[in-house]
Amino acid sequence: MGIDSTAKEAVARASGAEEFVDFAKTKDVVAEVLEVTGGGAHYGLICLAHGSGYTDALKYARVFGKIACIGLTEFS
Repeated sequence: MGIDSTAKEAVARASGAEEFVDFAKTKDVVAEVLEVTGGGAHYGLICLAHGSGYTDALKYARVFGKIACIGLTEFS
């Protein structure tokens, strides 16, 4: 599964994503991920500098899911 803007959907799918969520078009990204994954992501690879990607990952990760933070930056 990939989460990004529509411009990155082709890249996500070419990298193996079977599902894609456009954060700009989806009212509730966390709810969408929970629905599509059937209860949460087993693993999240977060590669952005905006804090929402990290806080959302904590909400949509499955129990005992793993989250890897790439390029972590200061945010509030």
